Amino acid sequence: MTQRILRLMIKLETLRGRGHAISSSEENYWARLEKIYQELQHPSQFKGRLAELRSLQRMRSDDSFSPFHSSENFDSDAIEACYQYLNQQTDALSHLTSIINSNLQALNKMNQEYMKINK
Repeated sequence: MTQRILRLMIKLETLRGRGHAISSSEENYWARLEKIYQELQHPSQFKGRLAELRSLQRMRSDDSFSPFHSSENFDSDAIEACYQYLNQQTDALSHLTSIINSNLQALNKMNQEYMKINK
């Protein structure tokens, strides 16, 4: 009995060594792994993104790149002008948001009326 199990184990290891699948689930597993590997090899997807993230990490770790560690001093007039400009942009975005929300409410009412008519 042990000799038979040993021969079977040797046969299984030989098949695995040749790259043959032992079961259909193993074939499916290898096919999925190969597909994932091929997707990862596309330079426009993951490799490009990884390179971009690495460069961003290098830029952030470089203290001289950060504007907060800069030796330049900004005058208070420039800071005030930036602050006012950002406030104006925030107000404009709030106004646009309210217009979009009111239009969405009107569109929902029209849709409800349309659904009532077509019943």
